[in-house]
Amino acid sequence: MFSKLLRWKRLTCLCAYLGAGLTLLLASLPLNTVYAQARAGAPFPVKVLIITMFPPERDAWLNTPGAKWKEVSKPIGSIGPTSGDKNAYGVVYCMISNGGCNGIYLTMTGLDKVNAATSMMAVLRDPHLSFKGTYFLTTGTASTSPYSKGTLGFVAWAHWIADRDQGTHVIPSTAPDYPFGYQPPKTDDYADVTAKFQLNTDLVNQAYGLTHDLKLTDEPDYPPPGDPSNAQERVLYPGQKGRTPFVAMCDTITSDSYIVGSKLSQQTKYITKTVTDTSTPAKYCTMEDEDTAVAGALNRLGSNYSHPLQCYLNLRGASAFDQPPPGQSIEQFLASNPTPPPHTPFRANKAALANLLTVGSTVINKLLLQKPCPKD
Repeated sequence: MFSKLLRWKRLTCLCAYLGAGLTLLLASLPLNTVYAQARAGAPFPVKVLIITMFPPERDAWLNTPGAKWKEVSKPIGSIGPTSGDKNAYGVVYCMISNGGCNGIYLTMTGLDKVNAATSMMAVLRDPHLSFKGTYFLTTGTASTSPYSKGTLGFVAWAHWIADRDQGTHVIPSTAPDYPFGYQPPKTDDYADVTAKFQLNTDLVNQAYGLTHDLKLTDEPDYPPPGDPSNAQERVLYPGQKGRTPFVAMCDTITSDSYIVGSKLSQQTKYITKTVTDTSTPAKYCTMEDEDTAVAGALNRLGSNYSHPLQCYLNLRGASAFDQPPPGQSIEQFLASNPTPPPHTPFRANKAALANLLTVGSTVINKLLLQKPCPKD
């Protein structure tokens, strides 16, 4: 999902704001009904797999006005809750149009890298699904630095997915030769090649080109007393006042840890650039918990299909800032965001969810459904 900083934020009906780009129902294929196809044993041909991480991200798609979804595949093995649980990981849904699956599928991996990796591998190896020529699209929430390119509610297409946890991490004062207390993973014979993934530049550029002028929402409706709006939160940070959501191209970094504070944010920016040390290094603007795991699973699938990682788009929307505003301590920042029992640190900004759906559905309709992903 995202680097877990804060609490659930109130989720209300997104219906009035999810209309843009929701012509997905028109993109049907001449398939048999779901039930007849399942009885015949033919694999479901997946044109697009939408990847979400936790229920609010999944439900933004499942609850789209006018859309009808059908569960076509249950979790395999002991990944997450039982398949009958509404929050089960690895379940696959297909969008129904004209009585059959129209090629658009959706899954929810669960939070963090272990859940994301195991869920994705289970889905990718499901014999009921065919991933030849499939596009993969992550639409999930994330945190962002208030001093980066982003702002609350904005969404970003990533060229790079980097891993914050790999490498060597030390207290900076104990190792002066480790800038920001970090050394990237080794590059010898035992190098870990899952610390960074560079996505298909042409595909990312096409997605951005189709969406960068879309009108996005900021607050679908005003929050309840005591729950600040995006505008009220931004005004606390220098340079954020007056900003509104938009579509960007900048990169995402994955971490299983809770990252909060200006020093850790600066370190994250350094790690993002260092681990992608190329002529075009990554630019940190979102942080989440799953994407190197998803990319790693797709990379592994390459032994069976040609370059699925080249068919992967990553779209993240900012739900929270990664540090408190000036003058506020970390303790105050965290304490100002209490959650009722049972405690959960997750937060899902409804504007970010609405914008992910608007931008994601536009790319699905105008790009991903137009032709299969090339096999070579």
